[in-house]
Amino acid sequence: EYRVITQNYKAEFDQISGAAVTATTRSGTNEFRGEVFWDHSRSPWRASTPLEKQQGSKADSKDDQYGLALGGPIVQNKAHWFLAYEGKRIDTPESVVPGQGRSVADLPPALQGLIGGFVAPFKEDLLFGKLDWFVDEYNLLEFTVKVRIESETTNLRNQNSEPWSTSKDNDETRLDLRYQRSSDRWVNDAHLTYEKAFWSPTASTLEPGYVLTTEDRNQVILNAGGGRDFQRKGQRGYAFQDDFTLSGLEWHGNHIIKLGAKVKRVTIEAREQQPLNPQFFYDIGESATVPYLVQFGAPLAGIGD
Repeated sequence: EYRVITQNYKAEFDQISGAAVTATTRSGTNEFRGEVFWDHSRSPWRASTPLEKQQGSKADSKDDQYGLALGGPIVQNKAHWFLAYEGKRIDTPESVVPGQGRSVADLPPALQGLIGGFVAPFKEDLLFGKLDWFVDEYNLLEFTVKVRIESETTNLRNQNSEPWSTSKDNDETRLDLRYQRSSDRWVNDAHLTYEKAFWSPTASTLEPGYVLTTEDRNQVILNAGGGRDFQRKGQRGYAFQDDFTLSGLEWHGNHIIKLGAKVKRVTIEAREQQPLNPQFFYDIGESATVPYLVQFGAPLAGIGD
């Protein structure tokens, strides 16, 4: 269950300058419970794209989403477990066509096979787990883990051919160990957390890029060979947060006092090279084998490669 909070933040929401999104997750109970789902679709069940209608055939696309949720007791009324998994496998139909009104016959023979219908795959695995232990009526221990693993192919459409596309990975892991101690008038909530999240788009093919342009050299007809992208950006680190709430203070009315402290250490990593593969530009009216321009990555003084 999600809530979006835009005002009247509690003190625990530190460093908030806009909206806060909070999530309440399920837990195990004293009864074992489970559920499973699966959604499926495939190319015979969808309409053809305009290019597929011209070619008279469809790309072999499909769409699968499935998952399960299980939970139950470890010790009745004391300890419980909960586990949820969701997976996606999606092959999206995409069309690659020559730009600027050119036909397939206008292209060099080596490039003509790159025109047509293709599929861009997407793969996702999501995992959530929780353990809770009610030590007694005043003490609670809870451990949660969240894992997200994604990979997909992007930049595959229009004038961007399949070899020139981008392979994108998005991985995230979060751990949270929580200890809550309470009494009739106060609650202390402590969290020890770990996070690791990285986003990494990279050229699908490691070879020189082939960029075919119009005679004025200002418009792209087709991008082939290796693409431009290379990035690896993310962060990892630990944090400790302790929040103390004192309630029921009667002094000209009822009052609540909140105190807290937070320490966080995060290492940020950012690497990028544009272009990763050197890009060779060819004028369709001049030569399909001799480039008129080459773009490549080079070291910068004082920075490195």
